[in-house]
Amino acid sequence: MSERKRKTWQEHVRLAPHYLEIGQTEVYLEREDMAPWELVTGVDTGGTHRLDICVSVVFRAKHPCGLTFRWYFDLEDRSANGSSLYSMRVKDIEALFDRLPVRARQSFKNILSDTAAAVALKAREWRQYADNQKAQADALARLAR
Repeated sequence: MSERKRKTWQEHVRLAPHYLEIGQTEVYLEREDMAPWELVTGVDTGGTHRLDICVSVVFRAKHPCGLTFRWYFDLEDRSANGSSLYSMRVKDIEALFDRLPVRARQSFKNILSDTAAAVALKAREWRQYADNQKAQADALARLAR
């Protein structure tokens, strides 16, 4: 069974009159590599959360044809799934800044700032757990002497 062909955003633009005729103005794009990054008009936190932190964003791009495109970008690498640690796609995130229009960069930076603060808070929490475990290990070792 072959994978169904996903349309590029340009193919959707060519079909825009048909979408608009039936009242559909928003198109979800399944692949971030087929998205119109240069047209991004907005970015918000996405719906994917892991370890109590949002790890995805949703980008929107309004095209002059009347369609608005929407797609998700995972801040974490897929290998992080099932892990108890965060594994942010720092290089991919960094590369996005060159692709985003200036007007969208600040919104993305705001989300990244909030995410960084949440990850730092989680790191402090985990540090407390680790320090507590170390103190208990030291106490047991001292008693075992």
